[in-house]
Amino acid sequence: MWITAVGFEGMYEVSEQGEVRSLDREDSSGRRIKGVYLKNHVNWAGYHSVRLSKNSLKKFWLVHRLVLTSFKGPAPKDSPYCLHGNGDKSDNTLGTLRWGSAVENAQDNIIHGTNYEAQKTRCDSGHDFNEENTYVRPDGGRNCRTCGKINARRYRGVEKERKTND
Repeated sequence: MWITAVGFEGMYEVSEQGEVRSLDREDSSGRRIKGVYLKNHVNWAGYHSVRLSKNSLKKFWLVHRLVLTSFKGPAPKDSPYCLHGNGDKSDNTLGTLRWGSAVENAQDNIIHGTNYEAQKTRCDSGHDFNEENTYVRPDGGRNCRTCGKINARRYRGVEKERKTND
């Protein structure tokens, strides 16, 4: 099913399958131009985008946001993120997309294994993230217990030096 892309009425349409096409139109010289399926570009973050033109201005638009906005309406204020239910950035079908909050987005990233920090098996100093050596913070983040102990010893040593110098 195809519907008009919100903000681009009479110019572009989007499908439930995540495709975008231009409509038949006339150019400024009055020549008829046949509509075409638009080619997706993959941006630096791995999301698909298409280049749309309006009032002689060309701009890249994220396909998943075009699909969700056109079919479900604008993002609610408390849920401005467009979430991929299956974690696949290249799947822009309507059935996999939904509006969500920043917290839901972060949770989805962890669930789908796309969160960079959650994928790490070692801390920045090279210590293993395993059950004994990992402290899970209340916000869901992880800290290395070995590094925490080293930093605490360093801090206590600095405190001792300050007290003896006073």
